[in-house]
Amino acid sequence: MPWKALPYSEQTRADEIKSNYDVRTIPELVILSPTGEVLYSNCINEVSGEGAEFFRQWYCGKYLFDNNTLAHG
Repeated sequence: MPWKALPYSEQTRADEIKSNYDVRTIPELVILSPTGEVLYSNCINEVSGEGAEFFRQWYCGKYLFDNNTLAHG
């Protein structure tokens, strides 16, 4: 999967992203919609526990309409 990353030299931009998406720890995984809406925030535990299955189910729509706990929890 092609993860996005910023060079260390772009610290100002990184700080803006951290603020916009309420990033408090590293690592932190935030899944966005194509429009930039947060679908899931801080879902490291789900990925750690379910691995690729989390992404498969997410991609297939299992979590698409039931994301309130993840997005806001």
